Amino acid sequence: MLATVMAVGAACIGDAGPDGNTAGGSAAGGSAAGGNTAGGSAAGGSAAGGSAAGGTADGGTRFALNFPSNVTGADQSAPFVALQFNAPHLNGLPFSGPANAGVTYLWRVNLRAQTGYYVTLWWSQGNGGFTPSDQYVGGHLYPKAGNNSGTVQRWEIAAPSGGDYFDTRAGPGTSRDVVYGLWRTQALRVVRNPNGSKTYTFYTELPSVAPIDVLEWTSSTGSDIAETVPQTPKLTVGDSPWYANYQHERLSGLLGELIIVAAARTETEIVAQSLKSCRPAGLPKQLTPAFAANVWFFKPGWRSLTDLTCEAGTGHAFFWADPPNTANAALSERTRRARSGRHLQPHRIAREELACAAQTPRAFGSHRYLCCCSWNRTGSPSAMIHSANCTGCSDENTVENSNPNGLRSRRCWRIIATLQS
Repeated sequence: MLATVMAVGAACIGDAGPDGNTAGGSAAGGSAAGGNTAGGSAAGGSAAGGSAAGGTADGGTRFALNFPSNVTGADQSAPFVALQFNAPHLNGLPFSGPANAGVTYLWRVNLRAQTGYYVTLWWSQGNGGFTPSDQYVGGHLYPKAGNNSGTVQRWEIAAPSGGDYFDTRAGPGTSRDVVYGLWRTQALRVVRNPNGSKTYTFYTELPSVAPIDVLEWTSSTGSDIAETVPQTPKLTVGDSPWYANYQHERLSGLLGELIIVAAARTETEIVAQSLKSCRPAGLPKQLTPAFAANVWFFKPGWRSLTDLTCEAGTGHAFFWADPPNTANAALSERTRRARSGRHLQPHRIAREELACAAQTPRAFGSHRYLCCCSWNRTGSPSAMIHSANCTGCSDENTVENSNPNGLRSRRCWRIIATLQS
């Protein structure tokens, strides 16, 4: 079983994602393993090493990592397809951050439905065991059935002591079912409070900070205080390191980018970075000053399977936990949409758009994008697309207003072209 590398897209929250089919051949499966060292180049697609000056990624072809789904909810025997980093606490990323300054994780993900448990990322014990009272944290999906046979999922914060926390800022019992096949920008923040307790905040639908889209939980100072460093700490992306004793808990989808900051960033700073992470194809992705100041890892999409080193100059590099089980290479959504934009017929699409009656205003702070309503719709573009007229937008990625006499923005032209293809 191999994780697949898919193209990183230009689209923001709510855009339908690729189906996981590979294209453009595969990368020879070389990888860096056994330590936190930068890998070499994969045959057929080089990893241009080094860092991007000033926390800015180049505008070249980027890939998303397509992690496999669970074989069954209870499966323990499938390959372990995961990225790992050894001993983060000894390499500038303790559980609560350097000098207890906190940690902020931000990523883009597009998930597929599967049976059982999911994982995006863990800071946790990494030797195959699991000690509930030791330090660990993750933000991902969790089966509503509460077991590995569940097929309906909701968002959760996983943290000591063996806890699964689902409530949003909207109040108790306010978790909601997850919709699959959408690109999302998400963030997980860990804050150590003066009394030693921890506050965990999981932003599930950035840039939205609506109460229903933010999970938050604060521990006590008892058994869930999370002050004990676990055995063999590791960062693990894509599965749970304890799968052999429990079950696989795979990511089941596309990971488009990953940013880790060795400090707790404010909500305003997190929203600002989420908008920078959602730039149109052809424009470089950037770190905001707040994220660049304490960046620990910055990967705005992968150039190849062995391109696992931070691009902000920190030298931190992940490695494949099981080198024979990494990924194949395919065109990214970002590249695919950029190329489709070269073959548009704006005059024809504009006439179609004028006929579209579903012009839906969206308020600032809600989903701010021109979106495709559903990949399952059929017919003309006007039947598949509606206009979302953002009011009060102040960012280059959200000012994409559509009006009856005008054309869509360049990014949304690409979305239309993708739907027509």
